[in-house]
Amino acid sequence: MKQGWRRLHRWLVWSTGFLLIPWVTSGCLLLWQDAGIPRVRPAGNPASLERLLAVAQTIFPARSGDWRLVLPRRPDDPVKVVYVASDPFGGPEAPVSIYVDPYRAEVLTLTEGRGPFWEWLYRFHTCLLLPGDSRWLLWVLSAALAGILVSGAQLSRRGKSRHARIGRTTIPPLLISLLSGLVLLAPLPAAESSLPLAPPSLPKHVPPVDEVVARIGRDHPALELREILWTADGSPWRLAYHRPGTSDLEPAWTTVWFDPGHGTILRISAPPQPYTTLRRWAYWIHRGALAEPWERLVLTWGGIGLTMTAFTGVFAWWQRRRRHGIPAVQNPV
Repeated sequence: MKQGWRRLHRWLVWSTGFLLIPWVTSGCLLLWQDAGIPRVRPAGNPASLERLLAVAQTIFPARSGDWRLVLPRRPDDPVKVVYVASDPFGGPEAPVSIYVDPYRAEVLTLTEGRGPFWEWLYRFHTCLLLPGDSRWLLWVLSAALAGILVSGAQLSRRGKSRHARIGRTTIPPLLISLLSGLVLLAPLPAAESSLPLAPPSLPKHVPPVDEVVARIGRDHPALELREILWTADGSPWRLAYHRPGTSDLEPAWTTVWFDPGHGTILRISAPPQPYTTLRRWAYWIHRGALAEPWERLVLTWGGIGLTMTAFTGVFAWWQRRRRHGIPAVQNPV
């Protein structure tokens, strides 16, 4: 039985390792794509939301695209304002992230899209740089990784070699990445309308952001604001709130829909349907956002450990063949 697991393990590694290791490594690097975000030094009370938004809108006109304002989680985090141009021919093609110091109300930096290096990594990790729908190949790599992990777990249960010890520590983080990635690979369900109401025309008077937040806060004092999303066509604003007693992550947030034309709350909705919620949780788990930075470190070790076990496994195989006088050029399986 053990010989069968060993043959399966070797066959999967030798047949898919040349593509599997770069694929996993690209995912580990993408976990840290936002590591260069500038930090701020807390100084007094933060500026109002309206002022922070006005600072970001000095770069792009207010009604030329959609805006999303993300509040910081920690005192030294900047406010993130994401701008998406309504007309990509007249503005930036990719979303622009504007980082604003909430205490001094000044722009720290802005980035368009991911940047060439991160965009290349993202495309390699999600489609292997292939045209069209290449999810079938990602399913093949996922199945190969699952087979490597299962056969490796069987072979390393009592192993004392360096290869076995490293392999045992990489199995949990790789399983977390694998299972969450499989959820994200699954086909999306039929799209649902996310807006409960679309105003017929752009409102002439758009209420200040702070006024809207204060109005919702008076009616629902227990909710804690996390982000605001509003569009250039006058559609209802979407405000995401954390409800105390629930997990403070995007899949568990409560959504408030606000009509800027009539100044009324349209709907307060709990987290969406179970499958959509599962996908959102899988996304947060896959990108290591549940317990930053510790989860990212654990998932990164999974990728580093996989690369190390590839080298230690090849070295152990080569040493074993030398001891038995078998030429290394023969079929490794």
